[in-house]
Formats: sequence, structure tokens, C-alpha cells
Amino acid sequence: MEVSVQKGSSPHSSSKEPSYEVVIGNQIESVICDESSCKNASKDYIFSNDLAFLCNTCNRSFPEKSTLQKHQCMLANEKSFVCNLCGRVCLNKNCLEQHHYTHSKKKLLACKMCSRIFSRKSNLQRHLLTHTGEKPFQCDVCNMAFTVKYNWKKHYLTHTMKKPFVCEVCSKEFPRKFSLERHLLTHTGEKPFQCDICNKAFQDKARWANHYRIHTNEKPFVCDICGRAFKERSALGRHLTTHTDEKPFACDLCSKRFNRKYSLIKHNFTHTNEKPVRCNICNKSFFDRSVLKRHLLIHTGEKPFVCDKCGKGFRQKNCLVTHYYTHASKKPFVCDICGKAFCTKRALKNHKDTHTDLKLSV
Repeated sequence: MEVSVQKGSSPHSSSKEPSYEVVIGNQIESVICDESSCKNASKDYIFSNDLAFLCNTCNRSFPEKSTLQKHQCMLANEKSFVCNLCGRVCLNKNCLEQHHYTHSKKKLLACKMCSRIFSRKSNLQRHLLTHTGEKPFQCDVCNMAFTVKYNWKKHYLTHTMKKPFVCEVCSKEFPRKFSLERHLLTHTGEKPFQCDICNKAFQDKARWANHYRIHTNEKPFVCDICGRAFKERSALGRHLTTHTDEKPFACDLCSKRFNRKYSLIKHNFTHTNEKPVRCNICNKSFFDRSVLKRHLLIHTGEKPFVCDKCGKGFRQKNCLVTHYYTHASKKPFVCDICGKAFCTKRALKNHKDTHTDLKLSV
């Protein structure tokens, strides 16, 4: 089924109501009490990067008013929207009522295909699209269809968004004055936003906020399909594509498909062997800026990922995660020859070499 979306309107599905079953019980998945899961929540916030909401108590800034409200509620330990059974803090009355389903024996909705349980019909209907492959949100400009409204809206802006603000240096166009002002910092090199914990500086508030969550481990962006939380809005956007398997960007050379345009651009470099990003210290070249950013830490000696148990720092997040195993009793890497367990994959590999050496000596 296809639905045409007119400019300035929201897409609506006219499909028949999908089948579901009602179950009763209290052993169900926890529902994330976040504003993104509320029926009346606005989705327009996903296109804003301005951190305009300041906490008067601790001076921390937040990208959405809802995040600030939740933060202030926790500081004040208010009981207005707190679950009296488990103590969970919710943003408003609607979220609290939805959370109460996890404790009650009220009627809940279960997917007949995978048995996953939902407290609201709208969430179940959206989930069912992942099984049927239906794409009810269609662009009326290029006819590309999407399963999730978020992906449709993000795509639709590429056709409709006006860009009246032009950079006088490089002529790049932007839809908002704020975006142009942020872009100009790339020409001046100015970094006015500084982290008060590690003193790292950034060109805009959004990047500063993303970095700050490394220290606080705050994850305000929650997927309303599976409940997984993320530190960055962009990470949530990338995650949403995993529920739909949509890959609208195809390589012209090998037909490999990607869910993001950036991934396609990066993939194209594998055909041309082009490495457009260069380190200005050692002149080493890379496919994309994220790899260069990680490489620069070698020159600066910076280790932004710090263990909160022993203070040891790491350049990469995965190294910190691996390091945490040294503090825990859990040793996930097990030798399939002798059964000995290790904290890290590298330690397991080194251990397996001892088995190889023994065989060679025999």
C-alpha cells in the first residue's frame, strides 16, 4: 500500500488494522518513560541542535525542555510523577500511566509473530511493519517509501527545505541562520564551548553536549520501538533503520545498499582508493573524518574515555569497555581447548598461542 504525502502535511496510513492479541500478566518488558513515547510528543525536536534549556540549579544545558524537566525532577526528588511501586521517575502523567502497565494486570497487546508486548496499539502497529515490510510513508516528490515516519521526514526535508543563508567564504547554503553561524566557526577555528571537566573545546553546543554525556553517561534519546537509549540524537536516527532494514542509498558500481548517505559516500572511496582526509601533523591519509579524529589522539596523547573505578584513560570507547572486565568477576572470553576464561580477547589469543607452541614442540 502506498500513501502520498502532501507538502506541509503529515503522512497517514489508511491500511486495515493489523491483527494482534490481548494478553494479561505482569511479567512484561519495561516501557521506557520518555517523552518520545508519549502520544502527544512532538517529533520536530529531532531537527533542532540548539541547547536552549538551562538548569537554574546546576547550570547544565539540555537540548530539549523534556530532558531539562526530568533532570530537575530528579534534583528536587519530586513525587508528582514517580511510580509508587518501583520509584521510577516519569516526565508527565501520561508517561506514568503508561509505565503502570508494567506492574498491573491490565489488558496488553502482544505481537502474534514474535510475542513482544506493547501497552499502546500505536506502538504495536508500528512494530508490525517490521514483520510485514509495509512502507506506508511515501515521498510525493520521488516516490521513495519508508516504514518509519522519522526516516520519511528526514528524507522529505532534502526536497522541501529552503536554504536562504549563504556562507560568504565558501558559498555553502543553510536553512537556518544558526546553522550558518555554526558553519562559520569551521573557517575561523573558534571553539567557544569548553567542557568544565576535561577542558576540551568545541565549535557548537551540540557537539559539546554529546561530549559531556561521556562524563555523565546520560542517554536522553530513546527508541520508542525497543526502548534502547542513546547519548546522541544522530545515533538514535541510525538505530531506527535497524528496525526497518531500509537501505535507500545504492552504490552505482557494485549495487551495494546503505541506510545512510554518508555510508554510501564512505563506501565509494573503496572503489576509488581515495583518502580525502589528511592528518596535518604526519600527513597520513584516511577515508573519513572519524578515523582521522581517532588518529589525532595519538599525537595529542588525549584519552577521553576514563574508567570511573580506577581512573585509567583510553583513546577508544571499546578499549574502556574491555578494560571494565578487569574490575568485574565476569570473564567472557573462554578458551575452547582448555576452558580457561579471560577478560579480553587479546589475552585469550595470547593464551591460545601457548597451545600452538606446545603442539609444535611435540
